[in-house]
Amino acid sequence: MLLENRVNGKLTCNEGMFASFHKALAEYSFATFNKECKVDLDENLNALGRIFDIANNKSNLPVAFATNSMYVMVRNGQYIQGIREIIEGDLLPRAMEKSEHLHAEGIAQLAYSLAQTEIWDEKAWALIRE
Repeated sequence: MLLENRVNGKLTCNEGMFASFHKALAEYSFATFNKECKVDLDENLNALGRIFDIANNKSNLPVAFATNSMYVMVRNGQYIQGIREIIEGDLLPRAMEKSEHLHAEGIAQLAYSLAQTEIWDEKAWALIRE
């Protein structure tokens, strides 16, 4: 979205001698890059889902990893099967276990993820309200 806004938004050069050149260059480069990003997401988000299928209870992942992963998976949820199970089974317990290290971005990501997946865990929502 950010790239598309730069191509067609307020930052586009619409006047002057090089306006048409600038517009064509911006549309070509940003549109091409945007397509490549979408292809990359298509290919790699499925791999992210498979990573969480590996049972590794010994890992000591940071709380930011858990909240960032939840947000990315929910935001691009059409690509990953079983998001709710991954969040409830692994990521949410890790986030709650290390809740004292959560910062504002992590809390926002947690709230977005839980709301979008309709997970109404009382302790997690109490933490978000707090």
